[in-house]
Amino acid sequence: RNGVHCRCCCTQRARPRTSPSAGPRSYCRAPHAAYNVGIAAAIISFVVLSGCLQLVAGEPQKEVEAAWEADLRPDKKDDAWTTSSRFKHDLVEIFPHSKNETVLELGAHVGHCTRVLSRLFGAVIAVEHSEPVLDTNVKRTSDLSNIVHLNLHTVLDDWSVFSHSRISVVFIDAAHDYHSVKSDIVRSVAMRGVHTLVLDDYGAEKGVKAAVSEAVAEGIVRVRRHIGEGPPWYFSGRTVEE
Repeated sequence: RNGVHCRCCCTQRARPRTSPSAGPRSYCRAPHAAYNVGIAAAIISFVVLSGCLQLVAGEPQKEVEAAWEADLRPDKKDDAWTTSSRFKHDLVEIFPHSKNETVLELGAHVGHCTRVLSRLFGAVIAVEHSEPVLDTNVKRTSDLSNIVHLNLHTVLDDWSVFSHSRISVVFIDAAHDYHSVKSDIVRSVAMRGVHTLVLDDYGAEKGVKAAVSEAVAEGIVRVRRHIGEGPPWYFSGRTVEE
């Protein structure tokens, strides 16, 4: 499958910092999006839920449904840098009642999944290490008011920037090499309040699978479910058998 979904019990290439004092750059349009976080170990598990699309009060239902359909449509077969459309639909099923929670998106890229997460959660912290890519994300999500965009490298930069954010869910889709993914997992479950991790490309990238498998073996996480396309599936001339 192309992803896994975890609940606590359970990447980008390295780049040099421009200067020792250089810190993450934030596009903060939603001051209410950051809350409170502490440190604690947790175990993540992946769950299956059946849910429905959430409608926003005050918006005409047809307009909301059309917007949802548009946001769920982008597919990995058309753009290898996003998730499959099936993966996005699974996110809707998994998080039907998360409007009071904050999700941290690691590797937000150009914003396809950011839009979906914004409609499912009360607040989104969208993290991307490439400034030009982050700028594209900001433009693509400019009509959504509950997103904080942050220019940060998940491996090289300090995560203390999240110390005042009450984060419940982390969507890990940054660098896909083993060391980066394992670092993202360990840092994510160390934040008190995080109960769920979602990882993209579990079936497609060996680094992701290796990091998750090791985290499971160490008792840091436990996998309850795979999400997205089932094998075999195809994208960018590749066949994914897992």
